[in-house]
Amino acid sequence: MKRTEIRKTRAVPPTARLLVSVGDRVNPDTPIARVETIPGKLWRVNVSRALGIDAGDIRPFVLKSPGQTVVQGEVIAAACDYFEPRSVTAPVSGVMALVSKHLGNVYIRETVELGEATGPVTVEVSNRLGVHPRQVKDFLNRGVEAGRFVMKGEILASIQWGPKPRTVESPIFGKIREISLKTGTITIEPAFKSLEIDAYLEGTVTRIGPEEVEITGVATLLNGVWGLGGEAHGVLHVMEGDLEVRDSLPKGAVVVASGTASYEALDLCRERGVAGVILGYLGSETLLRFAGPELNMGITGGENVPFPVILMEGFLPADMKPETFETFAEFHGTTVSLNGTTHIRAGVIRPEIILFGKP
Repeated sequence: MKRTEIRKTRAVPPTARLLVSVGDRVNPDTPIARVETIPGKLWRVNVSRALGIDAGDIRPFVLKSPGQTVVQGEVIAAACDYFEPRSVTAPVSGVMALVSKHLGNVYIRETVELGEATGPVTVEVSNRLGVHPRQVKDFLNRGVEAGRFVMKGEILASIQWGPKPRTVESPIFGKIREISLKTGTITIEPAFKSLEIDAYLEGTVTRIGPEEVEITGVATLLNGVWGLGGEAHGVLHVMEGDLEVRDSLPKGAVVVASGTASYEALDLCRERGVAGVILGYLGSETLLRFAGPELNMGITGGENVPFPVILMEGFLPADMKPETFETFAEFHGTTVSLNGTTHIRAGVIRPEIILFGKP
């Protein structure tokens, strides 16, 4: 199958730190940006009232411009009238969002630090407070409960009495998964599975925009009929017939089977750490057992599944077309990226497989 030029624009949040420059060569797993903070609450600061000036006159007295970062406690506006200096400080750290000359306000978008974890974090509450595990519930801060999102640095529990008050803070931004009174711990799931945005494509960085990075490469592109799950990449491992999880299957592989798969085989792929699965077809019953009954068949891509699954022929029994399977076989052992995202209504998006090797 013919190789073609492929361009991919990777969305990069404005708060992310770029790790590449134009002209850099990248591989699918090359980090191009790191997300360390995300936009949080929008804070309003009434500068005209604080400085005692008309709303329409505040702009010359504001020391920062929209888009610039501010630190909590930093002076963001100042005036001096009859040798009496007055100033306004930032209530939080963040980014100056807007200066309103109509209302006399400055708006600051708070930045939320994420923390370093990409997997569940267990916080030892009872040990750090010096109480019995069953007593932890008595010292939790108001609103701290399973299912709630917490900020990095937010106080989860505290003891304010005694010679030395003690507090327990969340080390990451995430959702509380469990509060255990048996172990005296709080388990927090990170809000994001990965803090890094990878290149996805093998090629060269050709453009960097305000909130995007463009990567251009030459590869072979195949589209499936339907898929689910987001992006993944790995080494292609091709087998004829139905999916079989053998001992030789390498961790991180993208497995291609010309036939179908059982639920048990897909579950074994999860245990072995497979990065993705490409099949000829898959029955809807097996699919729903794998992805969950709440699956939206018309719009996919954000499912909570261990890896993307792409069907080259669909849901009815039909092995992969010989020419398609032969293309995969030629690229066996080479690097591949895939994205199971599918939209079958307006604005059709089909799942894709990008083959980079030169067979």
